[in-house]
Amino acid sequence: AEIIEADFASDESIGRTLISTERADVLYFSGSLNTFQHKAAAKILERAWEAVAQKPGASLVFNFLSDRCDAERRKLPTGPAHRFNTLKLLDWAMEQTPVVQFRQDYLAGHDATIAMTAV
Repeated sequence: AEIIEADFASDESIGRTLISTERADVLYFSGSLNTFQHKAAAKILERAWEAVAQKPGASLVFNFLSDRCDAERRKLPTGPAHRFNTLKLLDWAMEQTPVVQFRQDYLAGHDATIAMTAV
């Protein structure tokens, strides 16, 4: 396995390049979307999915601060990070592919992960 660091925010073609040229099987965003507003993060995910969807078996995996955590955690400041609408992201993922995994069973529901696989 090889880990490639890339600037997905400024390089709109990086997902496509990594999937086609670098033969990547997984695009993984870990915490990197948290400082974006939902609309900007959604655009980044859409671009990434467009690239992944071209390669059956490839996956897009991303985690984010969930807005479906317990009420006490929702009240806590998140610094520059933003909580995302978990159900909206899950719905979007399921509109793209029937192969979706969702986890929110860690960090007491503070964080969530969605994994999408192209068919």
